[in-house]
Amino acid sequence: MCVNNQQKHRLHRPFKFSLGIGLGLWLVSANGFNALPTQQLNKPIQLDDYRQHTAKEHRYNPEKLAQQRATYKQAERAFKSGRYTTYNQLLEQLEDYPLHPYLEYKNLRRRLGKLGKNQIDEFLQRNANSVIGERFRRKVLRHYARKNQWDDFIRLYRPQQSTSLHCKYLRALMNTERKTEALQQVKALWLTGKSQPRACDSVFASWEKAGHLTEDLVWERIELAMAKSRPRLARHIGKKLVKRSDRELVYFWSMVHRKPQLAKKSSRLNNNHAMASTIKVHAIKRMSRKDPEKAIDLWQQLAKKHPFSDGETNVIVRTIGLSMARKHHQDALYWLTRIDEEFIDYQVEEWLVRSAIRQGQWQVVINSIEHMTPAKQGELRWQFWWAYANESVGNMNEAEGIYQYLAGRRSYYGFIAADRLGLPYSFEDRPLDFDEHELAVISRYPEAARARELFELNKITDARREWYQLTKNLNKQEKLAASHLAHSWGWHDRAIFTMGKTDYRDDIALRFPLPLKDKIEAYSQKQRIETAWTYAIIRRESAFMPDAKSSVGALGLMQIMPGTARKVARNMKVRYRGRTSLLRTETNIKLGTGYLGQMMKRLDSQPVLATAAYNAGPHRVKQWLPEAQPMDAIRWIETIPFTETREYVSNVLAYTVIYQHRMSKNYTRLASRMPPVQPKNPVTQTAMVEQAPSKKKS
Repeated sequence: MCVNNQQKHRLHRPFKFSLGIGLGLWLVSANGFNALPTQQLNKPIQLDDYRQHTAKEHRYNPEKLAQQRATYKQAERAFKSGRYTTYNQLLEQLEDYPLHPYLEYKNLRRRLGKLGKNQIDEFLQRNANSVIGERFRRKVLRHYARKNQWDDFIRLYRPQQSTSLHCKYLRALMNTERKTEALQQVKALWLTGKSQPRACDSVFASWEKAGHLTEDLVWERIELAMAKSRPRLARHIGKKLVKRSDRELVYFWSMVHRKPQLAKKSSRLNNNHAMASTIKVHAIKRMSRKDPEKAIDLWQQLAKKHPFSDGETNVIVRTIGLSMARKHHQDALYWLTRIDEEFIDYQVEEWLVRSAIRQGQWQVVINSIEHMTPAKQGELRWQFWWAYANESVGNMNEAEGIYQYLAGRRSYYGFIAADRLGLPYSFEDRPLDFDEHELAVISRYPEAARARELFELNKITDARREWYQLTKNLNKQEKLAASHLAHSWGWHDRAIFTMGKTDYRDDIALRFPLPLKDKIEAYSQKQRIETAWTYAIIRRESAFMPDAKSSVGALGLMQIMPGTARKVARNMKVRYRGRTSLLRTETNIKLGTGYLGQMMKRLDSQPVLATAAYNAGPHRVKQWLPEAQPMDAIRWIETIPFTETREYVSNVLAYTVIYQHRMSKNYTRLASRMPPVQPKNPVTQTAMVEQAPSKKKS
């Protein structure tokens, strides 16, 4: 098919980027522009009277706190062993200790069924809006729900993140003559693609009995469940449909989800059912994930019996185009440019550029970036690729101004732009300076005092909760001071994340700390890998959080999967003591560096591929290799199908340079770290690298 006029317009739209931004930035660069002006952030922190008052309550006294810490541990042991008289005696000695409420909570929880309302209210008032106060509130609410004390439940209830408690609150309203108020809130709980807690079952039942659950709402939730790839939930919800044929259709839909090819053989989708078209589109989208060419065939066969609407057609074309782009299919550009303008989103825009990068279609790269919104054009990524594409077609004057601007930025794109011109890297290191008073004020907040004590006691989860409670209401300057405070405690992950909640990024020592240096150096050297690379991996994986646990089960500083750890340990001929051992710093670093070393050997000592393999697995990296000819590593990284892995690799490369510079004040250029990526099926042994634009000599 030919490209329509709308598509031609998109690929050849006039652009003012080079004059409006490119030339403008070139002029700034030519006049010595290197980095953003230093921000004035070291003014004294201003606190309101209440905060000043509460801060004074927790002045830091190391000797006294050390003694209280020891007493706290004794009290915990006494409570655990049932020596409550000793516990109460120790508790009285700790009335001014920051963690006194935590000890008090233990005893209140134990005696919950015997507590009077006054005792409950008094503790909640003394600990209002605190981590331990809200924990106690949730505990009491669950107790009241079990006892059907609904009036008491409503009296103490506050809006919660817990869906289970929200449903119990609605149940409480229904049992206290406020049923209408409760029923009005159920629809929002119903319309989700995930299973809701059992506490919601009775609420849904009452809502249904009151006549609020319609067939349309049942189908709407089934569609949400299928969109979230939860066919089992869809079948369960489908049981509420009245007609047997509808229930059978939901079951068939769940089968199509697993085997999309069933859609073209079934007579169930040949009728005029309102959901038939939705199921067909779902089948095509599912097929496209595995094989876009088979998806096209399925689409064509279904279209013979069922004409798709313009909206459905665009959804199908978008899905096929994006799937082809992520699989580096040669027809990706054709399909992405068939999508109507109103259906183009940021994913289509970005993958149109990436497909053109992969195929070396530099004019398409230029035109597609020019079609982006001004905000997206301003992103460092697309500025770099606009310059790179212009250089590739011989427009070096257009490219040079952007390269010079980017070279003043401490980032992956800044470093590779500097490589294009042979310029030195800019590290933009501007440490913030806070005086002792400013840090002391933050440290005296009750939340900060509790966070520090919990951190010292290695109760890290509770410490983080207190820290979150502290920082969520701080202004920018207070957050920066808090970040420095955490850094001074050696609590590097909180320091990094807290600064990350501001727009300031230029305190390099804080953002890229060097803890555990002896261990990281020793294990890196043993595996013959660069220490700076190991630091970069840890910084990107966990930000130095030793107990980090990912949603997929990766653990520890270097986020190792237990299965991977077992294999690595076997190859290293060291004993593996199970998943909990990965939360021990030394074990994690030993196995993590071991895995990095194995990836380097397996992938021809190519740091780019080894870094990608550490994140996504070596089998995927091999699938992503160019087909027949070597490829510039910059292009290969930009076209990695997984967003997480693409960002991961570029960040780790930049972090490696930063860490190398921190440790030695020297650095190896990224151009030297990124040799061409070799193909899966080389045409000949003498195949040359696809020609990247020549670099300007300095």
